Formats: sequence, structure tokens, C-alpha cells
Amino acid sequence: MAKEEDRRIFAAIEYAADSATGHNTVVTGASGLQRIKLADLFLGVEQWNAPVVNTLMHPAQYRDIRCWGRDELDPVTQYELN
Repeated sequence: MAKEEDRRIFAAIEYAADSATGHNTVVTGASGLQRIKLADLFLGVEQWNAPVVNTLMHPAQYRDIRCWGRDELDPVTQYELN
């Protein structure tokens, strides 16, 4: 059963990769990274029941996250980012 499940999942991923257009969109903004934009991007992944665990960012954009305060990011997570 697991083998058939894997076959179907990878077939769906292959189909999506072959038929997708406009994927891997680069998000840019003049005002830096905003929490609402980040949440919207996570929602795009999480709507498929796939949790967002890590994000890849250009090192220059980490500055925006590091400047967020306690109201935007909890201190433990902020410590892990620094």
C-alpha cells in the first residue's frame, strides 16, 4: 500500500512540475520583508497540508527579520536566527 501511495504522490509531483507555469516566483519589495507577505507565502504551501519548516533567503534579507521585535517574532526564534 505504501509503495502505491508513493507512486501516486510522485506521479502527482511530476505532473505538477511539468505543467506548472509561473512557479518559483521571486518576491521582492521596496519596504523589505513584511510579516503579512511571509504569511501569505507560507499559506501557499500549507494549503496542501505541507508544513513550512525552513525558508531560503538571500543573506541581505535576513536583516529585515533580525530587526523585528517581540511583537513580530518570539524571542526564542529570534535568538535562533541571530
